[in-house]
Amino acid sequence: MHLTSLKNSIVQKALRLRIDKTFRYTEGLCLVFKDHLLEELAQSHPIEVLLTLDPYQNPHAKETFFVTKEILEKITGLASQDKWAALVKIPPFSAKKGEKILVFDRLQDPGNVGTLMRSMEAFGFDQAFFLDSSVDPFNEKTIRSSMGAVFRVPIRMGSPKELLEENIPLIGADMEGVSIETFSPPASFALILGHEGQGIDPLLKKHSTQVKIPMLSTTESLNVAQAGAILLYFLGKTRGL
Repeated sequence: MHLTSLKNSIVQKALRLRIDKTFRYTEGLCLVFKDHLLEELAQSHPIEVLLTLDPYQNPHAKETFFVTKEILEKITGLASQDKWAALVKIPPFSAKKGEKILVFDRLQDPGNVGTLMRSMEAFGFDQAFFLDSSVDPFNEKTIRSSMGAVFRVPIRMGSPKELLEENIPLIGADMEGVSIETFSPPASFALILGHEGQGIDPLLKKHSTQVKIPMLSTTESLNVAQAGAILLYFLGKTRGL
C-alpha cells in the first residue's frame, strides 16, 4: 500500500511515537530508523510496521507501506539517504535481578544514555535500571546512539527506594571516592551514574561506596558517557580476558 498524505493515520502515529513518550508506552511501540540499525534489529526483533521508499530488499515486517521521501523525512525529523523507518514493539521490562547492574540516575541526555547502553553491553553488564525522571530509553535518539542495545539489554524502571530494597551493593561514581584502579568490586553490584549536574541521588549516595577515575589536575571532569565507559570497563566481566 502507498501512503502519500502526511495526514494518514499511520504517518501521524509514527510521528507521534517519535515525540511523545506517554504515547509510546500507551501503544507499546517506538519508532526506529537508520537503515543499518533496522537491518540488524530485524534479525532478532519483530517489526510491526515498516515504512519504506524502496520496494525491494526490505526487512521483514508484519505490515509494509511505501511512502514518499517527504513523509519519511517528516516522520524521522531528518534529511538523509536512509530508506526505512519502522514501528517496533517495546520489549517487556525485566523483573529479573542482574549480577552487574548499571543505574541511570536521572540522566537526561539521550546520546549519553545510548552510548552507555552500548558500553555496558560491551563490558558484560547484565541489566540497566532507569530511575524515575531519567530519559526514556526508547526515545529515538537513545535508540540510535545505543545502536539497538536498548532492545538487547534487559531494562527495568523504578525508584531509589526500590533499588535499595534489592539489598545489592551500590557503587557510586564520585570525584571524592577511592580510585577505581585499586577498587575490588563484589561479585554482584549496581553501578550508579548520577545526574549530569546534581550527581547521585542523596539517598543512594548515603548507601553506596564511592569510586573515582584518577585524572591529571588539568582536567576538571569527563562527561558521563566517557566516565561511565571507563568505570564499566574496570568493573565489567571482560577484565582480564
